Amino acid sequence: MGLLLGLFFVNALHSLTHLLIGVAGLATYRNLAAAKAYTLVIGVAYTALFELGLIFGVTFLGGLLPLNGWDHVLHIVTALAAFGAYFASAGGGRVDARQSPSA
Repeated sequence: MGLLLGLFFVNALHSLTHLLIGVAGLATYRNLAAAKAYTLVIGVAYTALFELGLIFGVTFLGGLLPLNGWDHVLHIVTALAAFGAYFASAGGGRVDARQSPSA
């Protein structure tokens, strides 16, 4: 286990998890429904990590996923950003500028 930027606990599992989250995001960005589902799942998952981190801290999952105060801040900010993206896209429909409004 080490520290990223001297702030965040990291290990191989933690890094792999974030890599997979990024790959999932890239896999969904072209499909509106998939991207919305991704942001919702990320928001819920990071909110859960925030709460579990507050409860268990560094010992979460027996130390496999160590969480400290800076991780808590990053997780809740990420969750809020994901929920913001989800709710901002709630309209869901795309507007085709080539079509004129019907009278």
